[in-house]
Amino acid sequence: MIPRRFRLKRSVLFKKACTSGKVIGHTRYFTLLGLPRLYQSDTPTRFGFVISKKVCNRAVGRNKVRRRLREIVRLEVIYPFAERIKPYIAIVLLARRTITEASYQELRQALTDCLAKSKPEQGTESPTP
Repeated sequence: MIPRRFRLKRSVLFKKACTSGKVIGHTRYFTLLGLPRLYQSDTPTRFGFVISKKVCNRAVGRNKVRRRLREIVRLEVIYPFAERIKPYIAIVLLARRTITEASYQELRQALTDCLAKSKPEQGTESPTP
């Protein structure tokens, strides 16, 4: 389970990240959307997941995908990519239909590669005095 402070729970922030967030990267399994920080703060980057009925019609399949993605984010993303994700206040993973065919290892590799290739947002943080 992702620690509470890294979860994207507020619906206002979730909707804002989905509608006005910038595409950080994409693979054949998912698209990463990031909502840039407008000012410098110590708030950690929060993660949200969108797995629609188009991905899998059954709730069991959608929940399986969501559990896999949460675990990958918890183990492989939060601390190893802390500097890469710092410019974003929220990151949303939009799942695609092909995600149900992927194994845990394929998803882990795709997400870490996607974050490693992403370019950090420039100019979103104000300089520290």
